[in-house]
Amino acid sequence: MNTRGIFQLMRRHTLTSFLTFAWAALMAVNGWAAENQRPNIILLLTDDQSYNSLGYAGNTQVETPNLDRLASEGLIFDAAYDSTSICMASRAQVMTGMYEYKTGCNFSHGPLHRDKWQNSYPVLLREAGYFTGFVGKFGFAVKGEDGDSSYHHNEDLPMDSFDYWCGWPGQGSYRTKENEFFLQYAYKHPHVTQAVGAASSDFIKAAKNENRPFCLSVSFKAPHGPMSLIRHSMKCMPTQRGKRRRTTTKRERPIYPSKPRAAASI
Repeated sequence: MNTRGIFQLMRRHTLTSFLTFAWAALMAVNGWAAENQRPNIILLLTDDQSYNSLGYAGNTQVETPNLDRLASEGLIFDAAYDSTSICMASRAQVMTGMYEYKTGCNFSHGPLHRDKWQNSYPVLLREAGYFTGFVGKFGFAVKGEDGDSSYHHNEDLPMDSFDYWCGWPGQGSYRTKENEFFLQYAYKHPHVTQAVGAASSDFIKAAKNENRPFCLSVSFKAPHGPMSLIRHSMKCMPTQRGKRRRTTTKRERPIYPSKPRAAASI
């Protein structure tokens, strides 16, 4: 994931939907089509990103070279539509393949019930022998029928449904150190977008020791507002009149890497 590119596309969008990239067999060894060999699966999910805020979609104001490469080497579903353009409902749909009227999951409706979660792709693949992992923002609750839609605590999330978990409840924070399961990445990767990438890489390294295929679900917080830039990605952006403006405001300061400290205080 190109960190610079993902933060340059933070701007107001007319859509509140997700842009989902599913790349099956990305890490398969010796070809996923081989007999009796099941593909490894990585799903990358971005938050509140409009469909046309990508270089390959013709947008000249953003830089997304890695996603553009996936598009050039893969398959683009350019006639696909988001049936529920709101965060929680869309996430439940991605996980289960069901419309909202079947999941019943949305902010004002309630959580995803546990019996329906059992038919989600992470659960089914794990039952089929896959090594499964989740990294990032989960975004909805999995509870019993008497539960509410709140997803702001770890116990609201199906953490034990995965072999590897590095996620957070609620919206989480762009500051890595404020996300419980990401503390080990906070010093080297103070911005959570970088930390999500590092945790995903660690999962793939761990999966190499498993004698089975893997499925990794990666859910970035970016480019969900408020805008939060990494120091080295800051730049001035042109306006329609050709002038240049800063991409940060007084309220939304960039996140800087920490200065080296003693190991005991890190």
